[in-house]
Amino acid sequence: MNLILLRFIKLSFVLILILWPVQSPGFYVALDPNALTLDAHSGHEELTRQAYEYLQNKWKAEGRREYYSRLENEFDALYQITRGVYATDVPNGNYVLSLVTFWKFPSDILQWHRNPSGQHLHAVRNRTAAGAKLESAREACIGIKQDVLKVLSQAFDYLEANKKTEYLFLVGHGLHIIQDSFAPAHTRRQLAANFHLTDLCYYSDRLAHEKACYHEANDRQDYIWLTKDLTEPILLTRQQWEPWGEMVKTIDNLDGFVLSDIPEQERKSYLQHEARLAKIASIKYLQIILDPVLTLPKKRGKEDKDKQEFVDKIIKLLDGHPGNTHRDHSEAYDNVMTEGIMNCSELK
Repeated sequence: MNLILLRFIKLSFVLILILWPVQSPGFYVALDPNALTLDAHSGHEELTRQAYEYLQNKWKAEGRREYYSRLENEFDALYQITRGVYATDVPNGNYVLSLVTFWKFPSDILQWHRNPSGQHLHAVRNRTAAGAKLESAREACIGIKQDVLKVLSQAFDYLEANKKTEYLFLVGHGLHIIQDSFAPAHTRRQLAANFHLTDLCYYSDRLAHEKACYHEANDRQDYIWLTKDLTEPILLTRQQWEPWGEMVKTIDNLDGFVLSDIPEQERKSYLQHEARLAKIASIKYLQIILDPVLTLPKKRGKEDKDKQEFVDKIIKLLDGHPGNTHRDHSEAYDNVMTEGIMNCSELK
């Protein structure tokens, strides 16, 4: 009887883990890692989809409909990227690559999130092996960017080997880290100007002596929608995802970037401030990332140069363009975070 009860409890616990949306750490992720799922707990997937749809509409407006068609029909790009985004929080799934092997971290999902040396994957501070001491905010910021570059450097090697599914999967993994750097439970940013990082938080056991911001186990600040109601299911149509005109309207004036005076009943279809920044960063990132899918690999002999150009674009995206004050007004979001989407200059 005791054995039967024990098995029942174990089975119930496993079902809870499977059926409960993954909420920590990072913007929430949905149950199903496919790009068509949308519910109240869809966070990373929704940001990725909105950014991709923004670019899709941009390409169509520029007469580049075939560009989008090839990305989807030949490479299933959005789905593969979303799988990589999702795997960053749920590493022990059936994926084209194993992030557990890539990082040599534990595969158990609870240990994956609590790993002292694996916190950078969620844009928070690493700890010492014993967990009693944190790295500084600046050390964390630099380390996170190094990890993003490591991921994308390996991704590019897959691209040169014509393994584009693996490339897109790692692109999604890198995108998750970048998106988490905007989550209010993970970081603090300036409210205006270039939205520089001003602090990075920490996760797992709280340290009594530590003054750094702390990520709660199930932190409501990871919710992407403007509404405060976390209970009502969110069922939106494509037209409510604001992939195109809405963004231009709201970020044209940076002073009014934080949405206000939105009726409560409509708030579930608007992204909150930090999620909007994460969406813009995702668009900038995907613009760099997606072009090589159709243009590489090229003829042999230029691999090193191509890779260096690719890495340089990512570095400029993260750090900005030192000494370059020129602003390109071709897109509304070009004037947002011109000094880098992960600028560490304000950190100590």
